[in-house]
Amino acid sequence: SRMQGVQDPNRFMTLLLCYAWCLLTAALGSPDDPPGNGYHSPKWRLPRWEPTYDMKRSTIFMPCNESGYHTVAEALRYGIVDYDWSNAKQLWANTKPMNAQERLVEQAQRILAARTETRVWVYRNAIKALNWFTDVREKLDDPAYSGWFIRFKDYGGNATNRTSYHVPPCTYQKCSGFYHDQEQTPEHPSGDGACIDECDCGAAPCGEYVFNHSNASFADWFISHVISNSTILHEGITGLYLDDRLETWGVSEEDGHFIGDTGTSATEMEAMVAAFRANMERL
Repeated sequence: SRMQGVQDPNRFMTLLLCYAWCLLTAALGSPDDPPGNGYHSPKWRLPRWEPTYDMKRSTIFMPCNESGYHTVAEALRYGIVDYDWSNAKQLWANTKPMNAQERLVEQAQRILAARTETRVWVYRNAIKALNWFTDVREKLDDPAYSGWFIRFKDYGGNATNRTSYHVPPCTYQKCSGFYHDQEQTPEHPSGDGACIDECDCGAAPCGEYVFNHSNASFADWFISHVISNSTILHEGITGLYLDDRLETWGVSEEDGHFIGDTGTSATEMEAMVAAFRANMERL
């Protein structure tokens, strides 16, 4: 092996061991305490492409240009470019209704049009039902799929529940009995993304809703939502970033009062977590 630029072999070995330890720590994080906020599978799953030992192709970049589309030239400097949901946020947050899903595909197509070796990944959330994604909004707004989303405890209608929870069920004149917060949500006049007038996520307020992984029909749809023509079935898109997870203490990066506001018991949380993990393994 080469040690070009490293004068002290002992220092080189120390750095190599530290790097290996970091990788091992990340790989062996438990499902209850994984590295980052996403689900950590107990199974090893390695990329299927052939190794190249090319340093440039061994890099990964997760850019997020909120004001518009990310520059293609910068993306091409990396082996993998993984686009976050917030990319082009000021564009999709001011589209009526919001279309983050389609904007991610458009961003991917801009990179792929360069005929590059750079691999393109896109974002999906495994537990939060973000209704600025078209697939999610269509189901959230359809009463036929009401069992796919977690509800507020004792939600009694728009007039009586505006102040009953730690998070508001209503935004302006839109209300929803499905649990949601606005921790990372575009809002008017400002939020995690600014709408120039009232935000439009369809019939329900914009927010971070929560999937019900215990629902059997939802589980089938979840697979097709994650593996679809706007993700890895789209020609050229080769990977996904699946964000967030469900634990017995609640939802990662969600308001900390999720359990109280939904009235979910400890036994119910355990069942929901088991269903979530089963769906992730199936995926």
